[in-house]
Amino acid sequence: MREWILNHDHSDQAGQRRRGTVVQIIDGLGRGGAERLLALYAPELARQGFHVEVVVLQVRDGNPEAARLEEAGITVHLVPLRKLRNLGQIRRAIARIAALRPTVIHAHLEASIFLAGLASARLGVPVVATLHTLESPNGFNRQSLRLWVMNRMLANAYDRVICLSDAIREIARSRGLARAPLIALANGIPLPAR
Repeated sequence: MREWILNHDHSDQAGQRRRGTVVQIIDGLGRGGAERLLALYAPELARQGFHVEVVVLQVRDGNPEAARLEEAGITVHLVPLRKLRNLGQIRRAIARIAALRPTVIHAHLEASIFLAGLASARLGVPVVATLHTLESPNGFNRQSLRLWVMNRMLANAYDRVICLSDAIREIARSRGLARAPLIALANGIPLPAR
């Protein structure tokens, strides 16, 4: 994956050379931990020379983290995806992602993991996910079926699955992700400027 990113043409429309385009996909930009984390590190990726675009699938609590991202110069695209069974919405969402010309797609949270896996397969670009939560539904129901399908997607279609600690990585392995390309990468913290 790293070689593909390094050898791919990353010129933007103005012909400026960049390190690549990272398309971050997240279910919503409400008041959650995954949402806040994305709002913290997406601007840092941009400062490191990456072009960053954020695709959000729904409005949650007014999407307050969208304002933080936009203040930092990150474009946020609302691409509505109400139901994962709506093939028309999925096709339109993948077309919007394709128009952003991603070098890599990074998914956060459940619906985004499904969409990013499909978009990666369609566009032929690497895809990574960050596991922010680990669900453990009881019995066989709609939630357990969604989790099973998501785990199959992560294990078979993803280039990397980021766990926020070694403990989360081991729990993920024990809950059906033993074949997934799991890595542990703890959350960073912003340090004050010196």
